[in-house]
Amino acid sequence: MENLPETTDPSADLSIDVEDDGVLVMGTPELIDSYIARLREVTNNEVSDSAISKSDLGTIAGVAAGAANATAQHGRYVKIAKESMKLVQASKMVPAKNVPGNYFRATTVGAGNKFSGQIVWKPLVGSPARLASIQMIAIQMALTTALADVQKAVAKVEDKVDDLLALSKAQMVGDIVGSHSYLKRLVTEVRTNGSLPNSDWEAVASLGPSLEKGLERIRSYVGATVGKLDPEMSVSKRAARIETAVAENRLGESLQLLIVAEQTLYYWQHLRLRRVMDTEPQHRESVHSSVQSILTTQGRLDAELWSQLHTRLNGFDKVKPLEIGRFWDISTLKTNTVRLQADLEDFRQARAGQLQEWDRYDTPGIGDAMNEIGTIATHAWNRGSTLTASGLRGLADLLDSPEDKSEKVIVQTDSEVGTAPQTNQRAE
Repeated sequence: MENLPETTDPSADLSIDVEDDGVLVMGTPELIDSYIARLREVTNNEVSDSAISKSDLGTIAGVAAGAANATAQHGRYVKIAKESMKLVQASKMVPAKNVPGNYFRATTVGAGNKFSGQIVWKPLVGSPARLASIQMIAIQMALTTALADVQKAVAKVEDKVDDLLALSKAQMVGDIVGSHSYLKRLVTEVRTNGSLPNSDWEAVASLGPSLEKGLERIRSYVGATVGKLDPEMSVSKRAARIETAVAENRLGESLQLLIVAEQTLYYWQHLRLRRVMDTEPQHRESVHSSVQSILTTQGRLDAELWSQLHTRLNGFDKVKPLEIGRFWDISTLKTNTVRLQADLEDFRQARAGQLQEWDRYDTPGIGDAMNEIGTIATHAWNRGSTLTASGLRGLADLLDSPEDKSEKVIVQTDSEVGTAPQTNQRAE
């Protein structure tokens, strides 16, 4: 693929700010749409984009003017997952990591603003203050788009918050649903008006530390509850454990509460950024780094929690042939496993995580159980032992455990029941 020649036509210019979680794109609407369409192709549609508010566009237009790009009065923020970002970089859709700076201008040509080849990236020219403003807007958009469909999680927990916070010992966050709604409204007003009144900030300034502490406790509680789900237990014990996790420990609802608490923290951080931009612009860089670190850390912790739960639940409802007699346990196990997997899928979708399939297993039948018993019996016979009535009763213990207990089958000695067939008799 050849480099595209440069052009002086400003309508062929695309300016972006590259962040860890995505890119803020500026240019003509047609060029932006074409660029995002190409990103979707490269990442197999693993990106999401949202419009930039009019007040933020005013700031961006100021930066674009400094960059001699009069067409940057349009912009969108494109969220790109970490793994997908690698594909985007490999496809030259954003500058390589070793290129210094965050702000770049792409020169492109092609009929109808179509991307017909490799993009030529150049540093975006502008005053440090203007470029810093773009970076702050980009990180605000990252906070706003970090989680998806949070309202669905709110609906699931809004009448159970007190109980869930008590279980996770995170009462310090108070009315988390109320705080979520209030902060969401403030963020919407700030994005519309471009400023945060002192009275509004003073009303919520103290929420930040308690939100972080509460979020940490909720995640710790969820992790501890997940840790009790041992897929190596017998079917009866697994059924009991997962029923406790779902009904008493409210694991699925706690996952939804985690989403609400996390988004509430992001809303607060969004307001914090706005406050710094308005009153302490000299601290923009340090606060930007702080917020980016929070986003990265929370994303990593969510990914670890998802992986832990997926590993524990994948195949958790598998039933072995000698466990088929536990009809009630099997029903309880499968019902709660499916329910918890659905809650975990909601968590993944809110986090826009990569899809991982669930293994599905059919419940064994009587024939499978008889085959399993025959295998154990043959193994015991080959070791020179004879199965008796006591031995068959010993097989019943296998219904309570998934481990191979063929070595533990109760047998009687030769002196008690006679001698097993001999294989080393002297030839006649």
